[in-house]
Amino acid sequence: MVKEEKTQSARSRNNVRRRPQRNRRSGISSKGNPKEQAARLEGRAPARTYAIRAREEASSTDVITGTFSLHDTKVITLIDPESTHSYICMKLVSSMSMPIKSIEFVIKVSNPLGKSVLVDKVCEDCPLMIRGHYFKANLMLLPFDEFDIILGTDWLTTHDVTVNCGKKYIELRCENGDTLHVESDEQDRSLVVICHMMGQRYVRKGCEAYLAFVVNAKETELKIRSVSIVCDHPDVFPEELPGLPPVREVEFGIELAPSTVPISITPYRMAPTELKELKAQLQDLTDKGFARLSCSPWGAPVLFVKKKDGSMRLYINYRQLNKATMKNKYPLPRIDGLFDQLRGATVFSKIDLRSGYYQLRVKDSDVPKTAFRTRYGHYEFLVMPFDLTNAPVVFMDLMNRIFLPYLDKFVVVFIDDILIYSRDESEHAEHLRTVLQILRENQLYAKFRKSEFWLKEVGFKDVKFEWTEKCQQSFEKLKAMLTEAPILVQPELGKEFLIYSDASLNGLGCILMQEGKVIAYASRQLKPHEKNYLTHDLELAAIMTLSDDDSILAKLRARPMFLQEIYEAQKDRVCVSRDDKLIRKVLSEAHSGCLSVHPGSTKMYNDLRKWYWGTSMKKDISEFVSRCLICQQVKAEHQVPSVDRLTKSAHFIHVRVDYSLDKLANLYISEIVRLHGVSLSIISDRDPRFKSRFWKKLQEELGTKLNFSTAFHPQIDGQSERLIQVL
Repeated sequence: MVKEEKTQSARSRNNVRRRPQRNRRSGISSKGNPKEQAARLEGRAPARTYAIRAREEASSTDVITGTFSLHDTKVITLIDPESTHSYICMKLVSSMSMPIKSIEFVIKVSNPLGKSVLVDKVCEDCPLMIRGHYFKANLMLLPFDEFDIILGTDWLTTHDVTVNCGKKYIELRCENGDTLHVESDEQDRSLVVICHMMGQRYVRKGCEAYLAFVVNAKETELKIRSVSIVCDHPDVFPEELPGLPPVREVEFGIELAPSTVPISITPYRMAPTELKELKAQLQDLTDKGFARLSCSPWGAPVLFVKKKDGSMRLYINYRQLNKATMKNKYPLPRIDGLFDQLRGATVFSKIDLRSGYYQLRVKDSDVPKTAFRTRYGHYEFLVMPFDLTNAPVVFMDLMNRIFLPYLDKFVVVFIDDILIYSRDESEHAEHLRTVLQILRENQLYAKFRKSEFWLKEVGFKDVKFEWTEKCQQSFEKLKAMLTEAPILVQPELGKEFLIYSDASLNGLGCILMQEGKVIAYASRQLKPHEKNYLTHDLELAAIMTLSDDDSILAKLRARPMFLQEIYEAQKDRVCVSRDDKLIRKVLSEAHSGCLSVHPGSTKMYNDLRKWYWGTSMKKDISEFVSRCLICQQVKAEHQVPSVDRLTKSAHFIHVRVDYSLDKLANLYISEIVRLHGVSLSIISDRDPRFKSRFWKKLQEELGTKLNFSTAFHPQIDGQSERLIQVL
């Protein structure tokens, strides 16, 4: 805020066009600026903002300025509580190509010199950042040079900003509830241009003068010939791969799941720019011999993914092929395990292979499976593509075989990245020469531009740091803890370990050390009965570390033959753990083996309990049998039960599925009629044999009435159905 009595400040007023208001007075005072009188006559209520000069007023006691970040650009900002709106310099908007939107109303900005500007454009939701926190602002375009941005009452109200003009600071409320304290910039950040004569006058007065000039800050590109050891192996760092790689010990294969049929997907639609890029990349792949035209029944679609540098990466959608591919279980190294090998190293070199996957051939029998379909034809890869599921582990296998004698000695390999580490520079020279010689012998090529040599520390790419106030506080706290407490170190095998133990009235603790360095800490609280120990007993408890076996030992003391009883109760049965895969295997062999022939759940349980034991075994068997399709279809053995409805007696007649109707009729006469005489009526289901003309004629001659159950209504012949369930 600027006081009105500061005449050297260029003061401007905003007049927002609104609905005219009724004047309570009949006359208008002659005092005041004519422009203001005209504004009152027109019924416009003036809204004021103050534009001041940064180089003259930034050090004033009632002016607050600060530096914000807008789209990664530092902007000098004025905090003006008396301005109704917020503004941004038009030159800054044009230089940053920010999106501009027109507003429904027009603001007239004027100054005491009579100049006025109509403002009708705004940049909405501009992300102003300070100390890692974002604050959005709607900034109207205004031509001024002293500042980049003026933040008025609208922005201060939206973000609940507290302004202290006396101490020249503001307090911002962040989205997470924190309060951000920002003090005003004390130094003049604006560029002031003076003439030669004025400069001489300042020098004569004793002011210090410096000569500043602009230099080309572009770093000189590093050449291979300027790097020690690397200059002796220029053939390892070609600009392009020489062509198809040689036949290696490891080749990339695609093993498919059984009964997999060829997969072919329609090509995706592409934009004209993508088609142009596709044509160029296809030509490059065929010229180098990495791909060729194909007649394969397989075919995956292609698309493009934009890289960070703006270039387009060809991506082949092998997702369906990857689903049908048997996964290679070759292990990839753990990142934390690789870091453990770097202990004591002071010199490093990183080598990145050039298109590493393209330096490994695909098996001839699997080349058709890599086919992909494009607008310009059907192609297949002769080298390993980037998008297949087993590509990383196969390439890891190749690199491990090549560098096996030197792994964890001075080489760490992760897929196509090689890290060489040494204790000193003389040792590193030999290590680097060995690795480059191995690459030369195996015709593996690296990319010099992405490789780094003779480093004192190794960085990580694509890691973005956002440093906030909380981060700084945590960092300060961490520094204090590291300087006040011993730092844990990695143990070294072959050296002596020392354990220091101690006890207090609250707990026990110990430290594992090696050569005066802390390896690990251990502690625990005292148990209730241990709190009654004497001091020397607590010291002894701190020396001895025992596992919690008291409950087991107590049972053994009370029942000396307890373990023998457990062994005898087991009866040589195998205890099956709760491993779903193991349980399914045991149940499958017991249910559908050559000797079991799909028994029911009860019989299967009685058989298995003789040899196995497991928790909820009966439930597992019952669920397994209920999911067996054969058991649901067959259910019982092929027996024909006959039930006498008077005496409830039943006859079980063994028959074959392929028995003819004549054979069944003879069995009926010999087994039923012979013993009980001719039946008055027979209830049966609607089997075709029971409804045949032969069977009907036979029963008609015997004087037996045939009754058939209704379809899907087994309750009619409930006695037979119930007996079948028992069988």
